[in-house]
Amino acid sequence: CQTAIRTASDESASIVMDATKTMENKALTAFSDMGVVVTELTEEEFAALREATLPGVQKLYVEEVGDEGQAIIDAFTAEIVQD
Repeated sequence: CQTAIRTASDESASIVMDATKTMENKALTAFSDMGVVVTELTEEEFAALREATLPGVQKLYVEEVGDEGQAIIDAFTAEIVQD
């Protein structure tokens, strides 16, 4: 049963990612069509942006949500380290 749940979870995550990419591409095209300048970051630029902003976002989240928010961040971070 646990294997089936993991498989279904992995498959649903893939479906969600595909749908998200499709919606993102449509939105970017619509923005460009309206004359909005869309700047796509390189992996290095994105990493630098993430490094600069993530601590502040996490701090604000914990301030808003409290200890439960910190527990969620900790669990998420631990999960990323495992992968």
